Amino acid sequence: MNEIRIFDNVFPQPESYRAAALRAEYRSYDFGHCVFHGIATGGPTVELLAFIRGIQPNLEPTLTFFRQSPLDQAEPNDIHTDVDMGSWTALLYLNPAPPKEDGTNFWTHKATGAISSAIAHERSIEGRDRDAWVLREHVAGKFNRVLMFPGALFHSRAIHANYGAGESARLVQVVFGKGELL
Repeated sequence: MNEIRIFDNVFPQPESYRAAALRAEYRSYDFGHCVFHGIATGGPTVELLAFIRGIQPNLEPTLTFFRQSPLDQAEPNDIHTDVDMGSWTALLYLNPAPPKEDGTNFWTHKATGAISSAIAHERSIEGRDRDAWVLREHVAGKFNRVLMFPGALFHSRAIHANYGAGESARLVQVVFGKGELL
């Protein structure tokens, strides 16, 4: 069974969900060793959590937020895992007309053949050099699509430099949690 799960047409009115997400307050969070920009912890988060519980009742969401990523926004990571955040990750794509290249890429480390790591930040330095990796799978960032995958998989945003500005900037909702994807 493929460890990557895709669910399309998640919400009946995705435009209103997106509008509510855009009204949230976006700010930067400094963790000392890195800064994450374009994070909003408010907004309509309950709906996505209910969807996840409905399709996988064994999962426990532990953190959710919206992420707005305009063109050339500084990012602390490129290819990485999310094992330090949880055992699984979910992304809701919220751009109605994203660039065709948008989405999430999954990678294989060239030197080791590894597609995942249970050790947080094990390949963070190498993750800055896409030449050290082979693209394994691309999932398009289709509007109203949820992508779920184990947090240990090496992945990245598909468009390294992000895209857009203001309301046209890349917009996703991120959820991390505990439990095993079935």
